[in-house]
This record gives sequence, C-alpha cells and structure tokens, in this order.
Amino acid sequence: MSLIKRLLLILFIIFLSVFAISFILPSTVKVERKVVISASSEIVFKQVNELQNWKNWTVWAEKDSTIYGIPSSYSNPSNGVGATFNWKSTNDEVGEGNLKITKSQPFEVIEATLDFGAGEALSYWNFQEKDDLIEVTWGINIDLGIN
Repeated sequence: MSLIKRLLLILFIIFLSVFAISFILPSTVKVERKVVISASSEIVFKQVNELQNWKNWTVWAEKDSTIYGIPSSYSNPSNGVGATFNWKSTNDEVGEGNLKITKSQPFEVIEATLDFGAGEALSYWNFQEKDDLIEVTWGINIDLGIN
C-alpha cells in the first residue's frame, strides 16, 4: 500500500473517531457559581433586577464598559419581567447579543434568556437568606444541540 493511501486511511479513521465521539458528548452545558454576601436580600435582588446596575459588577464591564453607556440599549423600564438589554461591542470577547428578564420573583429568583447570536441560553439567580447573609447562586444553562 502506498504512503498516500496509508495517510488517507489514517485521516479517515481519525475523522470517524471524532465523529463517533461527538455523539457521546453532552449536548448541554450548565455552569453555576455561588457567593455569600453580607447584605440584605432586598439590596442584592435590586442590583441584579435592574439591568442598568450591571455595569457595576459584571465581568463584561471590565472588558468593554462602553456597552453600558448607551441609554437606548435598555428597555423602559429596565428592571423586572420583560426588561431587555442589547449590546454590540468591538471586543470579540464581548460580541453582541441581548438579554431579557423572563421571571422576577422578589428576593427569591430572577431568570433571563441570553442570545449571543448562536442560540439562546437560560440564566438564573437564586437568592437564599442564611442568618444575616444572602447566598446568591448564579447559573447558566446552554443547549448546544447535536454535537
């Protein structure tokens, strides 16, 4: 067998292996982080529920703070169910997309959909009081579809 045929056979086997492995990989991703804060659940909830406050604590503000300074990027009102925030950045790490609050249950939970242009993700914040502290759980669920 010639060298070229062997190389093509090896490449074909590698391709088939990667293709077969993709079927056993999970199609969803879930990321969750928790933090305990010394503040009332009311204060913390209001920070997250008001989209214009996000510039104060989100990681994206460190990468491109200009996306938060455009008033037309926010819906009116910019808090609670139905509130939206749209952004477009020249920074590839921030990109463009939109966020919409879909559930806002005071001092307990906030849910939002995120669209980065490649499908939607569900983001959530749970607030749980523990003595004089508040435990905030942030999570995101992304469905990647068929691998």
